[in-house]
Amino acid sequence: MDDAASYEAEPPTTFDDIYFAFMALIMDLESIKGRIRWIWSRHCMGEFDLAAAAVATNTAVSLARGLIEEVEPIIEDRAWSGGVVTGKQDANYDCYDYAERSYLIPLLTFTRLLRELIPNSYLILGDGRSGEYDDATSNWASLTNQFKCQQNEIILSQHVTDLLAVALWCPDFDVEDEFLRGMRILKKEHKAPFSLLFAAQVFLDIHHVLGAPAARQIFSAMKKEVGIMEDLAAGHLEHHKDIKHRKWTLEWDRGLQELRITIAWNVKDPAHQAKLKLHKQGGSNIPPPDKEANRVWILSPALSGLYLLAVRIQVYYLGLALTNSWQTIMHCAHLHNLLGLKSTWMDMEIAISMLGESNFWVGETRA
Repeated sequence: MDDAASYEAEPPTTFDDIYFAFMALIMDLESIKGRIRWIWSRHCMGEFDLAAAAVATNTAVSLARGLIEEVEPIIEDRAWSGGVVTGKQDANYDCYDYAERSYLIPLLTFTRLLRELIPNSYLILGDGRSGEYDDATSNWASLTNQFKCQQNEIILSQHVTDLLAVALWCPDFDVEDEFLRGMRILKKEHKAPFSLLFAAQVFLDIHHVLGAPAARQIFSAMKKEVGIMEDLAAGHLEHHKDIKHRKWTLEWDRGLQELRITIAWNVKDPAHQAKLKLHKQGGSNIPPPDKEANRVWILSPALSGLYLLAVRIQVYYLGLALTNSWQTIMHCAHLHNLLGLKSTWMDMEIAISMLGESNFWVGETRA
């Protein structure tokens, strides 16, 4: 007879069970953070592209969120933080390394934010309240623990301010990393889940690896590449405006125009525009926003990398549409094949390998 009974594991309830689950989670999270730091250190050495580093980082943080969500129900009713740390206690900077591994800076930042942020109201956390970020900081290991704490609090408060403005006013923001996703949850549910604290600590870790000057260089490189792609789109639109081609449709023109509109919208710095709107509507409750443009991209190399990838993907598919319409690569490939030249045309070989032999030749292989 078939057993109709339903079996399930007993939920872990003992202290030993909960302690084991919590420590296993912390060890896994430390491993993930270590790998993310390694990725960005290799990016500094030129081994990883910005978009690749950003995707790997966001995927790792997403994996960490899944692990956290599995363990959270077990420990949420048996973990207390009240009374352990209070604002009246003097900071013990000798314990900085332990505090960093314990997500203390993100915890204190979001605790303060949630005290001041009224649900469905305006942004209260203002720029500059924690001090000014030292933009020349490049060698994190050489700093004192007190200075590290101060710089962490400043830069995290700045980025949280920007992301919360995006969450409040930019529902159609082009990209969303795990940090921004967590801020949307904070705005909606008025709570900071542990996964958001983890994403915030990863954000800080990346800055510790790169340093402020390198983060600005990454933004400049991203901006330059996006500008080149925007110029290409503008050039194609200008070239096609008076040319009628049987395989070129208005749909592709719209695609090029939408790409340019998207890039132009981000050039205007939507996060800063959102903060200006919040300041205008909130009146005296909202401090004037920082005047620096594009800070949301500058402070987050991961977010910049995801945006760069989004633009590249659009350009890739529009480029395929262009080449299929004009058949420029196809014609050149067949001419090159028919001429039987002994030399190798490397760019064409790369194009054939990327698009596949079957898209060029009848049959499986070229003649």
